[in-house]
Amino acid sequence: MKLCGDDHSRLERAKQQIFDAYGADPNVSGVGIGFRRRAGEWTGRPAVVVLVAKKRREALVSRRRLLPRTVEVDGVTYDVDVEQAGPFSSGAQTALAPARTAVGDQITDRMRPPLQGASISNPVDGRTAGTLGLFVIDNTDDTVCLLTCNHVIARMGRGTVGEPIVQPGVYDGGTAADAIAKLKRWAPIPATGTRVDGAIAQLTDQSAYSLEVAKDLMDPISATHPVVGMVTAGDGFGGGLLTRMDATLDALNVRLPLGQAAAARSESALPCAGPVLGLADPQPGMNIEKVGRTTGYTSSKIIAIGMRVDVDTPIGVIPYNDLIYTEFFLSFGDSGSAVFAGGDGKTQVKPIVLPGCIVLGSLSSYYSLPLTEDNPLADKVRDEFFLQSTTGKLLVELTYVNSQTLVDRLKGKTGDATEAVYAEQYYTKYHDFMANVLADPDSAEVVTQEHLDDSEFVISGLAQSGVLTASEVELAFTLYDKSLVPTLGMNRRQVQEYMDNPVVYAQVHEAVSATEGIEMNAPFKQRAPEPTS
Repeated sequence: MKLCGDDHSRLERAKQQIFDAYGADPNVSGVGIGFRRRAGEWTGRPAVVVLVAKKRREALVSRRRLLPRTVEVDGVTYDVDVEQAGPFSSGAQTALAPARTAVGDQITDRMRPPLQGASISNPVDGRTAGTLGLFVIDNTDDTVCLLTCNHVIARMGRGTVGEPIVQPGVYDGGTAADAIAKLKRWAPIPATGTRVDGAIAQLTDQSAYSLEVAKDLMDPISATHPVVGMVTAGDGFGGGLLTRMDATLDALNVRLPLGQAAAARSESALPCAGPVLGLADPQPGMNIEKVGRTTGYTSSKIIAIGMRVDVDTPIGVIPYNDLIYTEFFLSFGDSGSAVFAGGDGKTQVKPIVLPGCIVLGSLSSYYSLPLTEDNPLADKVRDEFFLQSTTGKLLVELTYVNSQTLVDRLKGKTGDATEAVYAEQYYTKYHDFMANVLADPDSAEVVTQEHLDDSEFVISGLAQSGVLTASEVELAFTLYDKSLVPTLGMNRRQVQEYMDNPVVYAQVHEAVSATEGIEMNAPFKQRAPEPTS
């Protein structure tokens, strides 16, 4: 697959349309271009690719935030393909990856001569490690330099020319005695945005280098094994971002150690190659491979190009342009790895963590509770309890649709000491109780007056703290009186049957729809039924 010139041009404008309309949505991580995929399979249909932090069914997304299925440019309609990825981050503070996330072993050895894929760092950054990407030739003086990310050795542009670069990196045991180069130049990363995250360091011993790859895990750079980009950021869930190598070389005024011209190369041998020997033009669907400090050898596919993405860095959130998006390819500590065209596209990395519930994350921060560790329990409550009834499904959809409102409301805030004490008290009291009831569908536990009293007390506390608005508090008390109190004495199965009653559904639906500030997707897949009794 390769995007033709006309499609590429129109898709860039289509991408801009989507970015202008939805780029400010906090759930949108990035926008690029590529081909549509269904269930992981390529369809060959050119598309605008939108990355979202949390992908949900349409019924669970606010209508004002729902991405369109298609976008039209010059009378041509293109699909909008939504992928779950992000938010993304880069920087020395994220270079400390957990052990054993790799397909193979981590590459932390001391190597002389230093090799592509080896661990390196700038000791001024402290106990960190990134990856040596390539050796390049400085066009200003023809010296040999190592190439990696700005955030790996130049401290996001805050470095000083001449600072030592050690191999292995300090995190992997490197010391001052392991210095192999001195920081020489970097591409700036302005707050207004960039498409490059690169830096070079001049080798101290100009003869002490090799084009071979660490542990012989991959073929070296050549006319038939061209470089495409460089690892720069990830999301910890499997998503990865690469900068384009052609842009990086231009920004740093360096060249590959193979010569500039590629006139002697047959275009049919490598259709994706550019005009520079050893350099390839990235294309969606292209197999790529790399060797990096943390995950060793990996191979995946390019999912999208031309990505506009905000990346969280040590100097703030930076808007990056023209990036390459891939998945299950890298981990923190692989930053700086040179990425080549090639591989089977299937030697992938398992994500470090799975994306969790943003509401649990916000509540965890606000109340200082370990709620983010309870994503599996929250999923179980949703799937095995709430989704087993019509009223439960309604409550789940309402939670998802309005989740960003709560996240925005609590952002940067923490509860006071009294709130924290009560939150801890009820968390401890009900965590294991809920887990045990969910573990046994025939549990004999029933709703008691104590449970109802606790619920009423919590609503009162939320009213006083300001976590809920006045109209939301009124709704909570209405649902408590009309819908929750009648469950007194019911066990799990009885509560689920009660929540499947059309009268209860209509009661909850009516109360919610009348509440100011609560967003509902209308029409619901199931309209509020007329009471039958």
